[in-house]
Amino acid sequence: MPVSVGAYALFASRWLIPRWCRLRERHPELEIALTTSADPLELLPGRFDAVIAVAEARPRPGFRVDPLLPIEIMPVCAPSLVDPGGFRWAGKTLLHSRQRPRDWARWLAAQGISGMDAEAGPAFESISLAVDAAREGLGVALAIRGLIGPDLAEGRVVVPAAGLRRSTCSFVLMMETARLGEPSLRSFRDWLLEEAAEGWGGR
Repeated sequence: MPVSVGAYALFASRWLIPRWCRLRERHPELEIALTTSADPLELLPGRFDAVIAVAEARPRPGFRVDPLLPIEIMPVCAPSLVDPGGFRWAGKTLLHSRQRPRDWARWLAAQGISGMDAEAGPAFESISLAVDAAREGLGVALAIRGLIGPDLAEGRVVVPAAGLRRSTCSFVLMMETARLGEPSLRSFRDWLLEEAAEGWGGR
């Protein structure tokens, strides 16, 4: 039987899929049935053999909760938007994600940056689309540090201004405690935790 995995769509596309070949090399016997969603109500623990969701890394009755990746927000933009003398916020367009509509207001407040309208600027369906728009030079987006490593390494985007804002939630793996000993689930969990422990920034 395949291992059914429900995963947050952004995590699946930016972190899990780029590592999929390593999973197949390590465990060719594993068959994974992957379902992705950006709706937390579709990623409830118990609906799948394993769930990768955005949640607080705290114990839940009947479930093992393993933190995989902290959600640390930082700005990114195309290199062309950074002036030779340094980055200036004046006149820059803020790119928003409808999934996280308050991110800019919280990030700007945390950095003590004033004079910016945190609500202004176009909104996109997902963080991924906002980052894609930033890569094309349309403005500045907020990205999750652990999911933007390849874009930074290849110079598609840069971090124009320092400042990380860490969320109280993380990407976590949830499995039923009673099933942790099942060979296929144990193999998947062990591999996932090893990959997460290698680092957050790259592939």
